[in-house]
Amino acid sequence: MEHVILDRLRLEDIPDLVALSDHLGWTYTAEELTVMLSAGCGYGHRNEAGRMISSAVLLPYGTELASIGAVMVDADYRRRGLGQQATQACIEALSDRSIPIMLVATEQGKPLYERLGFRTVGTLDKLICEAGAYRSPAGLNLKGYRVEPLQIDRHLTAMVQLDRAAVGGDREQFLRLRAQQAQTGAVLLDRLGEVAGFSLGIQNPVKMVIGPVVAPDGELAAALVDSIAREQVGKLRIDVPSERKELLELLNGCGFACVNVPPVMLLHAEELPNRDGTLYGIAAQAYG
Repeated sequence: MEHVILDRLRLEDIPDLVALSDHLGWTYTAEELTVMLSAGCGYGHRNEAGRMISSAVLLPYGTELASIGAVMVDADYRRRGLGQQATQACIEALSDRSIPIMLVATEQGKPLYERLGFRTVGTLDKLICEAGAYRSPAGLNLKGYRVEPLQIDRHLTAMVQLDRAAVGGDREQFLRLRAQQAQTGAVLLDRLGEVAGFSLGIQNPVKMVIGPVVAPDGELAAALVDSIAREQVGKLRIDVPSERKELLELLNGCGFACVNVPPVMLLHAEELPNRDGTLYGIAAQAYG
């Protein structure tokens, strides 16, 4: 059996990780992986030729929460426990072992995470809208709010504060990188011009991914999604917490359809940190 070595991921490994993602039929880009490794740390296995053939990435969100994503194993090296070893290395990378760690599991990966002690605490609705199928929702009540294009320098500080309350962790470094990566974004402004919500849109090779979406209610979340979706001609994706029924119903009427309901899993806690109920779309499954 070929010898492999568990090692910390470096930015220089990104071409290998993109190739691994492509091989698995996933859509991680160099830009996406740069954000992940810049905001967090990762581990994976090298084969005897020095090529990365597995990965897992940890994203710490302050002292309240962390997330694990990009857990990948080359098909030729499966059934050797490499995914579990890489994920365990991420868990052990946290200096405080009491911090809750979340992840969004695939059906194939769920048993692996259960062996590591993760338990399901919720689900997401993965929504897809095919190219050309999107239609704007009719009759939204904006309640005096207005939607405007995102200006990172002007709006980022308020976005970070809203995101912290929505997610239950400090994602400032990640959110700054994600906003810079985004091809489009929008903010929700109240009557005084204060930021009350936001959304980002990131284009990958297959589709536009909308998220995170933070808003006071489902209608306003739909308005933020619409500000991005109506400008796109290609495929769209958004991952919505399953309890956000109002937004799910609105998006279903806009041409989105649920294609999967993956579990949200948690380690070191029975429930996610305190959240204020304003998270209507996650950034992506890799970020929790």
